[in-house]
Amino acid sequence: MKMLRDATLGLVERKVLKTGTILAVRQWTPSSFLELDLHLPGLDMSKWDYTVHIKCRVAPLTYRDYTAAGWDAETHTCTLYIDAAHEGPGSLWARSVEVGDCFSYVHISRTTGSPLPFAQVVCLGDGSSLGHFLALRQLKPGSSTFSGALLLSEKQHRDSFDAFFQMPIEPLAYTDNGAGCLEKWLSGKGLYEDPETVFYLAGNARLVHRLRKTLRANGVERPRIHAQGFWG
Repeated sequence: MKMLRDATLGLVERKVLKTGTILAVRQWTPSSFLELDLHLPGLDMSKWDYTVHIKCRVAPLTYRDYTAAGWDAETHTCTLYIDAAHEGPGSLWARSVEVGDCFSYVHISRTTGSPLPFAQVVCLGDGSSLGHFLALRQLKPGSSTFSGALLLSEKQHRDSFDAFFQMPIEPLAYTDNGAGCLEKWLSGKGLYEDPETVFYLAGNARLVHRLRKTLRANGVERPRIHAQGFWG
């Protein structure tokens, strides 16, 4: 019965899949973090005034969402930033692709939107949120400020982040209690009470859930919280 179901789903899958090409694979040191440059022919990126997810096929009947960052509408290219430190299907896929490979995806979907004008944008997340925050920076109105903190377990990754991106987001060591690290970073900054501060949370779904509860417990209204949880 399972074989019949999978065969049926496979037929449906092949009808809806779109294809792109891996243009470049860059491994950070250590190699548990990767950048993938994609070519997505025929995809109109000129209308991307919000952050988008690409639902990539990482194994038969298995998909993972990755935020497109650094996109260029003329060349139909963008970059995925993938934290591949764990053994999930998305990480295994990212570590296996090579330059020139074709890959499949289902569709592009809108995520939490773009930063609001006249707002202080605060980004909080883990390594899987880097692409999401880079996309937000690309969309940031000139009237918005941009800051935050990002959990990266490897010191070399934190150093690379500072060197490569020069963003006003502080890379933090990822201890056993990642949410606690971000909550400590938030404490004393006066951001909870500031009505102009809008929080963008992204990363592991459990981490995002904990951070959202912390913000709500400290009086942050729901419209000031934009959350996007990811699975490995």
